[in-house]
Amino acid sequence: MEFLEDTEVSLKSLKKVLSVADDGETLMKWHVNFRAQIVASLEKLIDEMKHARENIDLTLVAKFLDKLLQNLHNIAKMGVTKWPDLMIKLEDDQGREFGVHRVDLKDIVYLNQKYGGGYLCRKRHGVIFKNSQCRHEETYCGCISGHGDVILWMGGEKEDTEWWPKDWTYSPTSSFNFIESPVKTTFRCTIYLYQAKIEPGLNRSSLYDTFVDIFFSGIHGKSTIHHQSLVPNWNEVVSFENITLNCEGDSYVQNPPILLFKLFHGDKKNDDFLGLGYTIPRVSLKDSPQSKSKLKWIPVVRNGITVAQLLLSVDLEETSKEDGEKLVKVESPVPKVVDVAIEKFHLIFTCFGLRLMDKINKNHSQIFLEFGNSTLSMGSCSRIVGRSCNFIDCVKSCEVYLPEKLSYWPPIVLKHRREKSAKLIGITVISNTQQFFRKNQLWTTHKENSVKLGDLSEKKASKIVNDEKVEGVGLNFAKSFIKSTMSRFLNYGTQVEEDVTKNMDIEQGIPQRRYQQVVKHSREVSIVARIYVVRGINLRSRDVNSDSDAYICIEFGKTKIMDRDNFVKNQVNPYFGRCFEVKGFIPQDHILKVSLRDRDFSECTDDLIGETLIDLEDRMFTKHRAFFGLAEEYNMFGYNMWRYSKTPLKILLDLCEEYNLPEPRFTENSIWIGEREYTDSTRLSLSENLHERLALSVLKQFDQVIEGVQFVPEHVETRYLFRKDRPGITQGKLQLWVEIYESDCIPPAIDISPEVPEKYELRVIVWNTVDVAMKDTTILQTKMSDIYVKW
Repeated sequence: MEFLEDTEVSLKSLKKVLSVADDGETLMKWHVNFRAQIVASLEKLIDEMKHARENIDLTLVAKFLDKLLQNLHNIAKMGVTKWPDLMIKLEDDQGREFGVHRVDLKDIVYLNQKYGGGYLCRKRHGVIFKNSQCRHEETYCGCISGHGDVILWMGGEKEDTEWWPKDWTYSPTSSFNFIESPVKTTFRCTIYLYQAKIEPGLNRSSLYDTFVDIFFSGIHGKSTIHHQSLVPNWNEVVSFENITLNCEGDSYVQNPPILLFKLFHGDKKNDDFLGLGYTIPRVSLKDSPQSKSKLKWIPVVRNGITVAQLLLSVDLEETSKEDGEKLVKVESPVPKVVDVAIEKFHLIFTCFGLRLMDKINKNHSQIFLEFGNSTLSMGSCSRIVGRSCNFIDCVKSCEVYLPEKLSYWPPIVLKHRREKSAKLIGITVISNTQQFFRKNQLWTTHKENSVKLGDLSEKKASKIVNDEKVEGVGLNFAKSFIKSTMSRFLNYGTQVEEDVTKNMDIEQGIPQRRYQQVVKHSREVSIVARIYVVRGINLRSRDVNSDSDAYICIEFGKTKIMDRDNFVKNQVNPYFGRCFEVKGFIPQDHILKVSLRDRDFSECTDDLIGETLIDLEDRMFTKHRAFFGLAEEYNMFGYNMWRYSKTPLKILLDLCEEYNLPEPRFTENSIWIGEREYTDSTRLSLSENLHERLALSVLKQFDQVIEGVQFVPEHVETRYLFRKDRPGITQGKLQLWVEIYESDCIPPAIDISPEVPEKYELRVIVWNTVDVAMKDTTILQTKMSDIYVKW
């Protein structure tokens, strides 16, 4: 209550100050109008504040404060001038424009002595010139033509003689009305270039001979070349000596200059431009020395895409004014003042094998992991099954020396080569390596990453939320599904397909749970996959004069199902309501392909609408239990009865054993896991077994027990459909879900077929008509009409 009163008093005080302010010699009328708009907005806020204090409701305080902040933000934005932007253009000696910089005039406008000017008015500052042909919406897209330093001012004629920068000489004969400043400052610019991480695929070999060109104040410097690497480690210092800059040193402290970095791949013939980045230095003057700047990652961008990052720092230090020769020096290594502290870490690398391999490369394949100063190889002993390869020696470990600060860690590079061959088959880079760091503490896990040599599909998972469940034997699924979709879909954030790459706590040797994963992946598993295809959304038509007659095609291993007889005629949003069951073996049959085709005269002429690929091996072995959705509530009977072979309590006991957790303890109305208590979250099925309901409540919030382990709930996925001849262009969406079982425990399927149409007879009786318009005329000139009923 006191906070609301204080806020109201502050708003009243601000309104009073603005209302009685003297205009003086205000430059323009919009300045007065703008102030009047602010006063009117403040009056409205004060009225709302009074209403909030008189009708205080604690549940609405947070919403009111959010609205207050938004209103104040809108008031701040009201000051945007309606003037056009000032355009500064770069032209060559033939008058052709190749760069442009936009300036917001409110930043450089000068009002008068009383009100002053914009924050950049009469101040030297650096500007970036973008390519004139650039059409990217991003602010920083890499399309940079150059950079420079400018001093800008805009005002009335009365202030024309007062705006000149200090000690600059006025020259009416000059095209720019001034000559260069007599005040100059000498600096030394030092660039500590540590390392880089580059995305693969920018050239044919995917490995680069990289170097960096550095541009500062008309001077050019160049680093050494680092050969055949995606993670070049220069560890050198590039310094520009005796750089003379216009204006006083204080102006560079307030507005540091800009340095450009161009990354190149050099070969014997020419240099290939990879990308461009820029940064500003830390500026220190002689009378106020400062500590060295810290290393930071600078993005390198080309055509709006980040292609690399540079780890570096830049210092601009004032030196004596004695004249000296301008020098560019390259030294190595980075001095200890700036260099990062190094520590020893233990690295465990698990790779179960390769999938979707070409026939040529599936024999004698090896995977190499490069991280820091260490390299691990795997795959000399392997077992080939179809297009899949399982490594026998799938766990390797070593010691690696890395920076003490995790943000300085280099990326992990994975290379796929044939044994005893230098030819590179595939490569991938994992930039965010911090996610794999584990401390030696109990029950600590982190979100894992999906790493593949070529991702094959995009997906989006959603969960249907409704008071009435939409699955169960005997339930008319179609009606309930349509009703549920009319309410809302919730995005389910956990990725349902990912590799099992989690490291548990390391004490001595390899963790026990990792051995369990190795055993699972090394053996052949017989599975049954059940695919429930609900409907298509916004399907692109393959016919010229009508929508597609879509039907479903399922491919899994050697099994292919063409559901051609059950096509949906001439629909852009067809409802299928079909269930398919396929059998196979993991790992050789790990990819499930679901496609939609347009039915024509014969199967040979049917056109592909689009397809989506689902990795069942990832779903089978992920920690998120994506092979079967977790039900919202536990029921023994009815359409929403529990269908999984294990009960919630049995699943919870298995998880406690797997993650080395204490067994659950039950009290009267709650369950304890260790020192944490969980209560029953059931809303409808309150008559079911309490222990099972409590166990399910724990499973639904298991990420509170083990961080990062959140189980996939019952959900309907909305997957995008693609075609190879139209890469990256969606051909529509398909709503479905997949359940995976081992062959010995398969529950009955769910009937999701749509309602069968029924015949009805409609009778309409017309007893009489009134006030019918008479449009015909008889021989006797009498108005008449011959009427009948038509429908």
